[in-house]
Amino acid sequence: MEIDSTFVNGFEGLWRRSMDDYKHAIQNYTIVIDTNVLLDLYRFNPGARKELLEILRKVRERLWIPHQVAREYFSRRVDALKDQLDLFNSVPRELETLHNRAITQVNNFARRCSLSEQDKQSLVTPLQQALTSVTSEIERHRKELDLTLEKVASEDPILEDLAAILDDRTGKPFQPEEESAFIEAYTERVKSQIPPGYRDAGKSENAHGDYFVWEQMIKRSVETKAPTLFVTSDVKEDWFYKSAGITVGARPELISEMRERANTDFLIQQLSSFLRAARESLGAQVSEATYEAAKNVSLELRREEERGTHHFAMPRPVYEAILSHLKNLASHAMEELRAAEKMETGRPHSIEHAVNSRLVTQRRESVRTRMLDLETFRGCPVTFSMPDTVDLFAPNRSVARMIENLIEAVEYDTAFETDLPESPVSKGGPVWAKRLENALAPYIDNYTTRSVSRDSVSFNVDEFSNVDTDSIRGIAKSFDVDIHLLTPDGLGFTARARR
Repeated sequence: MEIDSTFVNGFEGLWRRSMDDYKHAIQNYTIVIDTNVLLDLYRFNPGARKELLEILRKVRERLWIPHQVAREYFSRRVDALKDQLDLFNSVPRELETLHNRAITQVNNFARRCSLSEQDKQSLVTPLQQALTSVTSEIERHRKELDLTLEKVASEDPILEDLAAILDDRTGKPFQPEEESAFIEAYTERVKSQIPPGYRDAGKSENAHGDYFVWEQMIKRSVETKAPTLFVTSDVKEDWFYKSAGITVGARPELISEMRERANTDFLIQQLSSFLRAARESLGAQVSEATYEAAKNVSLELRREEERGTHHFAMPRPVYEAILSHLKNLASHAMEELRAAEKMETGRPHSIEHAVNSRLVTQRRESVRTRMLDLETFRGCPVTFSMPDTVDLFAPNRSVARMIENLIEAVEYDTAFETDLPESPVSKGGPVWAKRLENALAPYIDNYTTRSVSRDSVSFNVDEFSNVDTDSIRGIAKSFDVDIHLLTPDGLGFTARARR
């Protein structure tokens, strides 16, 4: 079933195996089921669940579950169902929110366009009908799901089926000394990004799970001398080799390691592909709906993977320089905030008061941003693969982009942006505002400040009779700022900084 040629020796995993190879594997290999496939039984509707369980029964004699898979299944099965049940509540709530926003926009449109009540209802009614139709359909699917948390906690029908299928088909746990040794081995493999499991290194719990599954699969292959077909809903790059965006198969390193240590073949298949191959090789009943359900699970896992952990390997001095920069920026922002809070605020509604209040608000936001950056960076899990190398794991793409920018700034000695307002003495600052306040005082009585920016200031005044407009024009030019005056009856005067 494999290509019989010395030309491909040593390049296993770099070319895609044929569907006939996978059909042959389903009929002859040891079939190992991953944790996520077992948990998919709680996500599938009753029909899809029944078909998957029937396939597992058909291959029972060659089925085998690593102890690590069983451990993960028992710790996560109730949560898997809870996540599925939560969808039936969270999605209608989100749709209701979107519906209300849409209705608000339609009402605003109708009001601004002076639509009649009949015309407005012709826009509103289809939205209301669409929401009713969708929520009714969601409720129908909810009723089809025959599982509840109480039922799974006490009399889990899926657990009963799996207990019968996997009786005497589950591996034994590692001995305590073995487990300690494998955790140390996993740590070393992560440093060199040896699959599988390094993509999970940033997890706070069970980061070594995939690696334990792998070691238990190898141990089983050594004992039975049988090749292995691993069926999973996983999509991570430390299991699958991809080329030009196309999934080729198991990582070449995994194929090589299995052959070196157990002298057997290793294939990996996503659940959706396994179901299609099982339908053809076993004559199993697999509906298109079941196939699509499995495919959708893999797509969702792929999206989670794309949003998931990002790994950075950086020299230790770079890591320490980034941490030092972020600490300095946070400290500097705090000092600037304290200085702004100590400044004289001036009388209420004055230019000085308005400017200083704005400055304090800006610097509080700057402190918040800098502290958030620092805590985000500190919160990323790190391992030290070598004395001079730090492996850092960002939890999502936005944090990864922040770290990429920080690394580039350090490596190229780029000045970090402080995001702080300009000096109090500069244009728009509190000292500048105080000087402008003093300059205007002799020429304007009883005013309140409406707005202040670097280029203009606006005031409410009682009347123009006591306003020396020529002097105000001179002040506008001197301070390079437009000055706007507005009376209660709507009269206005503007002194331009430049004509």
